[in-house]
Amino acid sequence: MMSAYRLVVFDFDGTVADTAAHIVATSHAMLRVMGFPDIQDEAIRQTIGLPFEQCLAIMTKCDDEAVIDHCAEVYRHLFFEQKEAIATLFPTVKDTLRSIRESGILLGVATSRSKCSLDLLCQQMGIDGMFHRCMAYEDAEQKKPAPEMVLKLLDYFQVSADDTLVVGDTIYDIQMGQRAGCDTCGVTYGNHTRAQLTAQHATYVIDRFGDLMDVLQIR
Repeated sequence: MMSAYRLVVFDFDGTVADTAAHIVATSHAMLRVMGFPDIQDEAIRQTIGLPFEQCLAIMTKCDDEAVIDHCAEVYRHLFFEQKEAIATLFPTVKDTLRSIRESGILLGVATSRSKCSLDLLCQQMGIDGMFHRCMAYEDAEQKKPAPEMVLKLLDYFQVSADDTLVVGDTIYDIQMGQRAGCDTCGVTYGNHTRAQLTAQHATYVIDRFGDLMDVLQIR
């Protein structure tokens, strides 16, 4: 049976790769270096998927642009020093991506992560070259949950929203896909809960990355 979708757009953090521990560790280190009060792990996790500066503003409770820019510099410096919190692929991601690609479906990424760190993580995890096109933080003026990154991918591939599925672990990913006019799929193993994804009216909600094979009708 042919899939109903020609293009699948993936969020990265919490959807393709388990980076939460790495992000949380880096955030704690940044708050410590910058002299801000520490916060709970869950409060940090709930910001994952938002534009980077917005995450930092929420964590620091600061709205001074210069201070936030400094926080961003410190965070980026610390990110790859957090050796105890290694980012890894979720189970079956590599095989599932390969199967989807071999079926003829196009693969895209829409992430709030910078292009440099995205490229490096994909290389480290052995999935560099797996995606046909990636949209990172620098590639869109309007960040998630705005639909700009998805709309740019639709234009690049010349694929309609009706033929596209957006997959992510947060309500911001679901909102991004919905605002672009696409069907959406929430994954429950990331940073937001099944209840949050269901309340956002994701078209599908799945518990394992490999369950995408059923959603896409690939076997």
